[in-house]
Amino acid sequence: MSFRRFRLYIILLFFIAVSLFIIFMFQYNNKKEPTSVPVSVIIPCYNSQIYLPSLFLMFKAQTLKNYELIFVDDGSTDNTNFLIRNEQAKDKRIKLITLKKNTGAGNARNIGLRSAIGEYVIFLDSDDIFHPNLLKTSYKLASKNNVDILVFNFECINSNNASCKQYRDFLFEYPYPINKVFSPKDIPDNVFTFSRGIPWNKLFKRDFIIKNNLHFLNLKIHNDSFFVYTSYVMAERIYVTKKILLTYRWHNKDSITSTHKAVEEECIKKNLGELKRFLLEKKLYNIYKRSFQKISTNF
Repeated sequence: MSFRRFRLYIILLFFIAVSLFIIFMFQYNNKKEPTSVPVSVIIPCYNSQIYLPSLFLMFKAQTLKNYELIFVDDGSTDNTNFLIRNEQAKDKRIKLITLKKNTGAGNARNIGLRSAIGEYVIFLDSDDIFHPNLLKTSYKLASKNNVDILVFNFECINSNNASCKQYRDFLFEYPYPINKVFSPKDIPDNVFTFSRGIPWNKLFKRDFIIKNNLHFLNLKIHNDSFFVYTSYVMAERIYVTKKILLTYRWHNKDSITSTHKAVEEECIKKNLGELKRFLLEKKLYNIYKRSFQKISTNF
């Protein structure tokens, strides 16, 4: 065999190998998990075994079927991890991230967020009650109006499953638009007080969170307030509906957010300090100064 013919064989084999590799990668990529779903649900769990059976049923009853459910087991010492793994084997929409030790709900939410693939994300607590239309209604409103944040209403019950009035209304101060897209600059004096600094009655666009590097503080209590307040001022499009989509359990002693009152002042001080630093860094403090002063006295 001549050297020229041998070289042609080598070139031919090379192109065949490249072609086979391209075909393999195309087939492999087509078999991969979806790159996106409408909603990612992120739930930090710590010793939540008592609530999980009903939680699984509530999500099976959701009228929106295309979602992912991300549990972050934050170092549970009961059967939380076992129950989630058992349900995960039956439902491919469930993801489980297991942390070896308890690190706090803020850190757990940040970790869950990094694993999310949804167009929108919602951060829920394992002990609350989720209405069947929670995901479908919130996603429909959010996507239809192309918002960064959707805010919805909720009910409240105490540890005896009775309606409770102690929890302040999710909307604080008027005026604020209802069923209409607005921006924080439309309500500069009320931006921190039009809605509570809680994440579980809100749907957030995931790209918006990533773009603005929004994150939860790693605190024992109020670890979610900084995330929510910074999202308010960075959002371009916010939408509020008075539709009730969730029932919140007031001061449940087993809740992941339960803590001793002794640390509350320290955590509030940390939140306000970090929020002010954020506003100054983004050159937004003068715009939202009055609202910041309000929340400083009514956290």
